Amino acid sequence: MQAFDGSGANVSAGRKVLLVAPKGQLRRRLARGLERRGYQVTRVKPDTEDLFSRALGKQAIVFAPTGNLLEAQLARENEAGEAESTSTRTTEVLRASNAPGVELIVCVLPLTDGYHSVVGQVKRHGKPYVILRAPALLEEVAESALRDAPFHLWLPRSGAMSAAASSTLLEAVSDALVTEQQGRENAVTAGHYHLAGLVEAAAFTRRRRPHVHAVPPLLYRWVRPMARWLRGGEPVAMSFADRVLGTSAMPRQRSAPAARPLPRELGGRLRVSARIERAGA
Repeated sequence: MQAFDGSGANVSAGRKVLLVAPKGQLRRRLARGLERRGYQVTRVKPDTEDLFSRALGKQAIVFAPTGNLLEAQLARENEAGEAESTSTRTTEVLRASNAPGVELIVCVLPLTDGYHSVVGQVKRHGKPYVILRAPALLEEVAESALRDAPFHLWLPRSGAMSAAASSTLLEAVSDALVTEQQGRENAVTAGHYHLAGLVEAAAFTRRRRPHVHAVPPLLYRWVRPMARWLRGGEPVAMSFADRVLGTSAMPRQRSAPAARPLPRELGGRLRVSARIERAGA
């Protein structure tokens, strides 16, 4: 089997990749990044007819069933209808991978509890593969949280979410295209942030960078109505905060076990002991 040259931007112009992904920021960044590394990238949507013919002459397929990793991570897992359509699209992509010349499939899947059916389909198909579990991109967070953002933002130091720069994801995809360690499911390196830290890290991906101030959750609840009143409306970042804090994108907190009643015999002994102590006092 022919291995891709991993020498970075000086990759041979003969290396051709079919990028199957919905239109959006994720597909655009993957395509541009691979092209800068010398790959010839053909972009198609997952519902494109006759993917097999589009895959002819390509040496690898990069498949991303979702166009926005952030939205997928906030949703935690696909809805039933979306899961069914994703499974259908995966079947078509796997059929296309049987085209002469295709040697490898690289799947970019959200870092969620969903998409198990996609993983199972890819593993059973028999084509060499690498599955990458990718968190939300900081660039996606910036797009969602920092549109028309004020110069100062006060956000709570609470919640938890994973995210990575698009350059980190691109590096993982590039490594997957040249690796000899195939047949694996790998997690893309990610940072772990509370909400204010997440938005602050996302702000560094933009030219006009607002100042993000991390405040205690209680103070945030006081500041928020004031910000709404001063701006005559709610900043987009605060609506984004509701989505992050109000979904299970945060680690689920384990509730404390319910208190169990004392056995009758032990409860009676404790009451007698308490009476003796009060009498002695």
